[in-house]
Amino acid sequence: MSFNKWENISIGDVCQTISETHKTKKGELIFLNTGDIERGKILHNKYSSVEKMPGQAKKSIKKGDILFSEIRPANGRWAYVDFEANDFILSTKLMVIRANEKINSRYLYHLLTSPEIVKWLQHLAESRSGTFPQITFTQVADIKIKLPPIPIQNKIASFFDALDRKIELTHQTNQTLETIAITLFKEMCFPKSDKLPNGWRIGKLGEFYKTTSGGTPSRSKMEFYENGIINWAKSKELGNFFVLETEEKITEEALKKSSAKLLPINSILIAMYGATVGEISILGNEASCNQAICAILPNNNFPFSFIYEYLKSQKENLKNMAVGGAQQNISQLVLQEIEIYMPSDNILNNFHQKAEGIYSLIRKNIEETITLKNLRDNLLPKLMKGEIEINSL
Repeated sequence: MSFNKWENISIGDVCQTISETHKTKKGELIFLNTGDIERGKILHNKYSSVEKMPGQAKKSIKKGDILFSEIRPANGRWAYVDFEANDFILSTKLMVIRANEKINSRYLYHLLTSPEIVKWLQHLAESRSGTFPQITFTQVADIKIKLPPIPIQNKIASFFDALDRKIELTHQTNQTLETIAITLFKEMCFPKSDKLPNGWRIGKLGEFYKTTSGGTPSRSKMEFYENGIINWAKSKELGNFFVLETEEKITEEALKKSSAKLLPINSILIAMYGATVGEISILGNEASCNQAICAILPNNNFPFSFIYEYLKSQKENLKNMAVGGAQQNISQLVLQEIEIYMPSDNILNNFHQKAEGIYSLIRKNIEETITLKNLRDNLLPKLMKGEIEINSL
């Protein structure tokens, strides 16, 4: 069937929002709030006491439902329920969207999470007067689309499901590689007793590595951001192994006329403020960063792999170092004062050689994932508008 014969409908014609109160006599259930789902993943399955749950814990769900946060759509708080979910109870801040017989539920999921629709929903959320950006199901339901027949929906959904599975498999492979690196680090670079082996030393982080912080080029000067070529990292982008791409880029002129500075590859980035405080990543390409990030600069004497794994092993301690009321933060001075058990040069070099091989594989997988995500995001709107036929792929 040609695209011209696809049906003109509103999203509300093929789905509804479900607000069924969970009816259970069990003492414990799995509660999901907006922060417990992210870009297709449900982040936990831990049971907790129903009596101690917040008042917003009300909604029931079932297999095939789509979960979508009402708050800040661009944050990616959505997921597809592909399992029996009798023991799950949801926050009222999560929409439960259920497809009807006119649409493949996976097709609807890919449609709702496509870049164009998410961008539009974020625009609607930011247009709302209130304390935070929020959408309603009515706004989702009003979106106009052209709906292909079920056989084409099935093919498109299967194609993007396969892409998502490949991305997830690559992610799982990297998790395994990260575990290997952590194990290697603990075996080689942690002292086995209170008495340090010959050649080992104790010192402060600032004695071994130089640190620096970043800056934000003036937001009033659009020329600092338009046609930018230099990655500019924000603290919310930390936590993954490597930072290879950033949401924004800045120009060389921005570096010259602001407190921003260019950081070398393999700098270790640490989030210093807010909800992401203590998150760590390796800088995979030359980049700049904002003032909410501290960078530990690489040097020839002490490999970046060592301090990355060392700080990652101390992640909870880093978070506990944060002080402040509304905005938790760690100062650069506090980081410089962290006590380090530094192995001998021979062990450091041996560990770094092994770690670099693992890191190379992780980076390759991340680059492949970025390529797959870009492919998915570019193809999805074209297929759903009929600009490309699924049979041509």
